[in-house]
Amino acid sequence: MIMARKNPNELIAGKRRSIDGACTVARDLWKSVETYSRTLGWGPWDVYHCKPPRLTNTTLRGKPVSYTMDFAITKVGDAYFEVISPVEGPSTYREFLDRGGKGLQHIQSNYSSMKTVRRILYEYKKAGINLVQTGKFCGNEFFYLDTEATLGTIYEILKVGPLDPPDETYP
Repeated sequence: MIMARKNPNELIAGKRRSIDGACTVARDLWKSVETYSRTLGWGPWDVYHCKPPRLTNTTLRGKPVSYTMDFAITKVGDAYFEVISPVEGPSTYREFLDRGGKGLQHIQSNYSSMKTVRRILYEYKKAGINLVQTGKFCGNEFFYLDTEATLGTIYEILKVGPLDPPDETYP
């Protein structure tokens, strides 16, 4: 018996997604940033300490939680590469490290319109893909979709806005 296959042209949320960023998670942010800089020549890095009052509306699996993180970000070609280090509280970053995670933790697509973000999130929800983590940092809102089982990594939808000047830079 031949099983019917889904049409590969039927895309969730109606179109092909761009990848505007990728992220790894590290226990030691500075060591990781130094390693990427030395090994791949990436940088300079903008470093942010994400905690209230700049980090708000944080959730994990639909429940409000309090977590903080530090992250470093740099432009690599047309995309951004980010290293995140969990500081306090439960998060997908902490879970990733606790499982022994190495490598890519999430990929990201950026959108400037919240209306577009809501439509995309609705389409993914209709397809059975739920939010695993959310939050707001400065003028940005991040929505992590539970795609690890299907993609091997989390897929982030980011509503981009202005970002404060970095707390630190490297080098």
